[in-house]
Amino acid sequence: RADMSSVDIQTHAGVVKETKILKALLNLEEVGKDVYRGVTQRTPWGRVFGGQVVSQALMAAGRTMPKGVLAHSLHCYFVRPGDINMPVVYTVERVRDGRSYSVRRVEAKQGDRLLVMMMVSFQKSQDGITHQSRMPLVASPKESMRLARAEEERARKKGKNNHLIKLTKKPPPVQMILAPPKGRGVRAEPKRWTSEGPESRGRRSSFWTRATDGGLGEDPFMHQCAAAYLSDYGLVDTILKSHGISRERRIVRSASLDHAIYFHAGGFINANEWILYDIRSPRAGGGRGLGVGRMFTEDGRHFVTKTHATSNAMDVFHYNYFYYHYYYHCYCY
Repeated sequence: RADMSSVDIQTHAGVVKETKILKALLNLEEVGKDVYRGVTQRTPWGRVFGGQVVSQALMAAGRTMPKGVLAHSLHCYFVRPGDINMPVVYTVERVRDGRSYSVRRVEAKQGDRLLVMMMVSFQKSQDGITHQSRMPLVASPKESMRLARAEEERARKKGKNNHLIKLTKKPPPVQMILAPPKGRGVRAEPKRWTSEGPESRGRRSSFWTRATDGGLGEDPFMHQCAAAYLSDYGLVDTILKSHGISRERRIVRSASLDHAIYFHAGGFINANEWILYDIRSPRAGGGRGLGVGRMFTEDGRHFVTKTHATSNAMDVFHYNYFYYHYYYHCYCY
């Protein structure tokens, strides 16, 4: 079952409880011409969730477009972190309206503090050549859930806290389940290391995800915004997983730098249904990492591609301490 518990939402009038969280986040209040105010989801880490700002900025841009015209891409830069105790105001600039494409620029601010700058391009429906990448062969959502519960039970009996199962514990409005390759269990294989770092299979994650609140309606653009929200999960963790690191170890100070999302044509996408999110990290270095994600419907349609750059500053003492113990346990036992 999807988790339908409530979370705290910060409005301009105070904190309220919400169960239809995505609907509340995307229900922007118009406070001026092309200016919109969005409520803020209060997070346990004390900063505004990047997926919230991206999805709300996209919604603000869409509010200036004719109904039925969908976004095909967005590019945004994260300038500074947001305060969970304040709503966010989105100012939209109508850069261009063409016959097929329209462009909007959005600034997300709290007071005078700029949080995010975004460019969004919209396209009227058109026909053209079509091809797509193949969806990875992974266990179905039902089978993935069965494997995850079985692994969680094995870990519980052994008195261990299995980090792989934490994906099923995301707060609303998101549900996530690891999607192992077909024929394999949910447990991770031991990482193999070379002098240049982990092999490529350590730089990939696949999981099923969906929005847990069912109040999104039938507007395709609302589901585009929900997909933008969902797409912010998993990329940073995949980059760090390449080096056997989790954010819980606190040896990396990680922050989003920029996002790009491409929405591909191909029919209505329902964010309340299971979506396969397949993520790879092709490169990290110089204190930065890159994640590339693809979203597929359960029947195999590739409808989103996302790139996400992060800063990954290392705490050198904890970094060396971690790798000493990792090496010792891997090779000295």
